[in-house]
Amino acid sequence: MGVRTSSNSRKIGREAACLALIGLLTVLYFWPVLFGEKSLYLTDFLFLAVPQAQMTVEALSAGEIPHWEPRMDFGYPYQADPHSLVFYPLLPLLFAAPIVQAFNLFISAHFLLGAALLFALLRRWGVERLPAILGALTYAFGGYMLGATGVLMIQRGSVWLPLPALMFDYYQERGGLRWIAATAAALALQGSGSDPQFLLFSVVLMAMIPLVSPNARWRGVRDWLGGIAGSSALAIGLLACQYVPVLHLLLNSDRAGGLGGSELGLFAVDPWNLLSALFALPFPDPREVSYYLSFHHGSPPILYTFYLGAPVLLLVVCGMAYRPRVDPVGVVRHGLAGPVMGLGIVFCICLSVGDRLPVFRWVLEVVPLLKIFRYPIKYYALAAFWISVLAAFGLQGMLTGSAGCRRMLVGAGSSLLVLISALMAAVWAGGDDLARVWLTGSAEPGGSAAASVAALQSAWFAGIAFAWGMVGLCLILIWAARSGRIPLRTAIVGIAILAIFDLISTTRTQLALIDRDLIEKPPAAIQYMPSPEAGRPPPRFASYLPDQLLFQDEWTHTQIVLLRYQLMKNLCGVRFDLNCLGPSATLRTRTNVRYSEIAPLLGSAELDLFQAKVGAGRTLRVYYSPIFAGPGRVAGRSGPLLVQELTDVMPRAFIAGQATPVEADLTPEQSKAAIWTLPDRTLFEPAKDAPSPGPLVPDSIGSCRIAHYGRHRVQIDFELKGRGLLVLLDAPFPLWRATVDGEERPIHRVAGLFRGVEVREGESSLEMAYEPRPFRVGVAISLCFLIFWLTLVVRPAAWRAPQAKL
Repeated sequence: MGVRTSSNSRKIGREAACLALIGLLTVLYFWPVLFGEKSLYLTDFLFLAVPQAQMTVEALSAGEIPHWEPRMDFGYPYQADPHSLVFYPLLPLLFAAPIVQAFNLFISAHFLLGAALLFALLRRWGVERLPAILGALTYAFGGYMLGATGVLMIQRGSVWLPLPALMFDYYQERGGLRWIAATAAALALQGSGSDPQFLLFSVVLMAMIPLVSPNARWRGVRDWLGGIAGSSALAIGLLACQYVPVLHLLLNSDRAGGLGGSELGLFAVDPWNLLSALFALPFPDPREVSYYLSFHHGSPPILYTFYLGAPVLLLVVCGMAYRPRVDPVGVVRHGLAGPVMGLGIVFCICLSVGDRLPVFRWVLEVVPLLKIFRYPIKYYALAAFWISVLAAFGLQGMLTGSAGCRRMLVGAGSSLLVLISALMAAVWAGGDDLARVWLTGSAEPGGSAAASVAALQSAWFAGIAFAWGMVGLCLILIWAARSGRIPLRTAIVGIAILAIFDLISTTRTQLALIDRDLIEKPPAAIQYMPSPEAGRPPPRFASYLPDQLLFQDEWTHTQIVLLRYQLMKNLCGVRFDLNCLGPSATLRTRTNVRYSEIAPLLGSAELDLFQAKVGAGRTLRVYYSPIFAGPGRVAGRSGPLLVQELTDVMPRAFIAGQATPVEADLTPEQSKAAIWTLPDRTLFEPAKDAPSPGPLVPDSIGSCRIAHYGRHRVQIDFELKGRGLLVLLDAPFPLWRATVDGEERPIHRVAGLFRGVEVREGESSLEMAYEPRPFRVGVAISLCFLIFWLTLVVRPAAWRAPQAKL
């Protein structure tokens, strides 16, 4: 017994040492972010993720759940949005430091989490420690996960993928309700911080366990299907507190009937940019103007790199031939793991390129539910998972003496060497035509890319030469081992070290960093913005960013990001309690959609006038922007920014001089017209569950004043004679309820954007309250399922106790 305990202790110690090594590499990788003065900053990180994290932290610190967020656009059901992270278990990390530094820690922790979970899964599958470390690092520090720092919903969903697969693999071996409960808990952890599509991805991985796991036991179709269905249903029940509000928001969003073609295929992978899996980005530093030349047609994609490196890709090919030696009783030996995962990689990459291939549309026709999800690029998450597993399998096969894996490495390496040599010759002999086509789509000389193609050609040649050298080193190590100059295991360990070094060192240069103080320091323009007041509506403003700045050589990617930050575009102003119109909400409500439909109908001379009509008191723009600056006082300038105070700003609440109901929903043109005539006249759509009040024309209008404005409650005091429509310039949503002097009244949609309530002479106070009934229903369901889950975890042990005594 003592010998066995000592052996287990040594084994646990070795596993802990491997995890410690992964942790150390993660810390070194993110050292400038964790302990230096740098920060991550690309795309969603700065525009959406940090401000939304700030909103969640502020609300929870104040002791309330942010069901509604009035600072997002005209108001938004925030908790229902998966980006809110209200129930995410790693959320406490965001309370650890100032929000930008805490969010850098938050992201770094996810890299470590993804690596640790895949390491545990690979060890479960009998992979030795070195191959398991390689697979874990490939998953965490491969280009896909690195690029996902700009789209954190994808990163959070991806890092948890190995955990449900691990739990379900235990279920396949041991059976029992407790392993179904464990799988459900893993799915719930993943779903608490990502959208439901990643749960679907995990279910796909679970369903494939009998085919891809080297030690999976086939328990029969009934147990297999029962385990998948039971754990999925239990996970959804545990997540009801999040998913019921999400469902309600979905049914009241633009995705209720499925997304349209252009929106559905938004952010697909450009196949040419997949070359970055083998060749490092020519210009990886986003602070340089030349960064744009790294990408097809000079347009940075939402995930900017897929780098894996030649040694990892060779090991992935080797993994196709991996066959485990162990053959326990009951394990299905079919040898299909490598080919199945290889086909899965190809299939998911085909899905990720969207409409460029018909596969994407075919899948949507077979599974119509997928039409509510955007971003074909998310399907690459499964490919990244299988690539990492196959790389580990390939190295494992080499270490265990698999002749098939060695032949695959030599064959693939030789073929890749020839291919890279041919490509190098083409780049060398092709002049600047290839680079010109890459950037402009045409080989015609001249144009704006003339000064850049030579630099791109040289950078390509250097990257291709580096890949050629990596492949050559791998082949030299195998040749040296075959000729007896070095032990075979030494050669294979050398290839593993080469693969890890190549992957981490290259992707580290592609990590987009910026000085942290540029983000933490409030923008200079903040001095020209009104300060928020307790119990009053948050100030509302509009910002304009001319897109043509993206194509001027003097503007680097970093400058564009900082310019958008200065303009507080897409919610960044939330840090300062500012309300920016037109953010990119995950699930757009009718108000979000209508605002985006009206904007194209406005001429440049009308923009500021319109913003004043919807309650925006200031605008921010680049002062040399071609967007027409409307009437208003210049509040100040900050660098290239102009802050303008608008005139004739509509009060946040007022009683319309005349309000006319319409039978059908307003068109965008009608909404625009109804807004222009405020507050004298307007149109409204009567609430569908209440009779129309008819035209509302008060005899006279007295005062109308917001007495209290909170996150979930608004009180407005008023005076009038006759009957009128009291308008609040906030978004209507089905969960808002209105009472006038204690009597409930329906809320009508005014001009397609705002809330309106009928008020009458003799009444004096209107109160609107947000009632999150879907959340309450979801919490009740989650509690019931949690009790059931605890029963599954605890009771089986109690049931076996009497048998043990007998």
